[in-house]
Amino acid sequence: AIRAFLPDMEARNSGQIVTISSVAGHFGETYGMAYCPAKFAVRGIMESLEMEHRDRGLTGIVCTTVCPWFVRTPMILNMGMRPTSRWISFMSINRCANQIVDAILKEKNVTYVPFLIRVMVMLKPFMSKRVQLALRSYLNCRYEPTECQTTNEKEVSKEERTPSLSTLGNMGDYFKVSNFIWFLIIPAGLLLTFLVWWRPELFNQPTLSLVGQLLYYLGTQYNLVILVINIAAWVAHLGEAIYALHICDSVGFSHACTFKWFLQTFILGFPSLSILIHYRNKVVK
Repeated sequence: AIRAFLPDMEARNSGQIVTISSVAGHFGETYGMAYCPAKFAVRGIMESLEMEHRDRGLTGIVCTTVCPWFVRTPMILNMGMRPTSRWISFMSINRCANQIVDAILKEKNVTYVPFLIRVMVMLKPFMSKRVQLALRSYLNCRYEPTECQTTNEKEVSKEERTPSLSTLGNMGDYFKVSNFIWFLIIPAGLLLTFLVWWRPELFNQPTLSLVGQLLYYLGTQYNLVILVINIAAWVAHLGEAIYALHICDSVGFSHACTFKWFLQTFILGFPSLSILIHYRNKVVK
């Protein structure tokens, strides 16, 4: 296709070539000995073509390479593939198409769909093989072939091979909002502690009576202690939020559900984490 259209583009020094590579164009993967090298080659072709045009002074021809994650196309669905990553969603065709059109209109050189793929690609050269394998295991970035892909004992119909959409995502998501009273108490307490350290003079007001005087005294006389309390509180909340990520990963929540638990636990701390732990214990039993 490139050979068919390129001569006219070069004659005008104008045009745009768009190719679809893949996340598999950066990472070799199990069952990918045909697919992954082809996607690696797409990137190589586009980089070579871009360098050639640059050296020949053909700066008006744009080369755009798109690297998407798994998309719910008929090819993927009919093969019975079930991507299992808990962090990167199995994308709809519309979402992927919209981002491809955006890359074309903005004449991007390389675009990753979703953006998290770019982060993975950027970090890969700086990680040892053990770290890469550990990260792959944690993100669960793989797909599992169904029985129809691994056995030739019987012919499987298209209906049997095509999973329903309800089985393609991560099942069993659970999220519960903590009691509203915690959203009033805990963020207010964190803010108050911060203000006592940062601006203790705010509390030196006659209208605040004894409580204000006490806070002002603590903020001026024990400023370092208040700072340590602030840091310890946020470190504790961050640690609890990270532990919430671990629990969500262990029970198989989707990345969207996991993010909600992370955010709520980071804000509220243990009241949110305790709900998640109770759910995990119930599921394990």
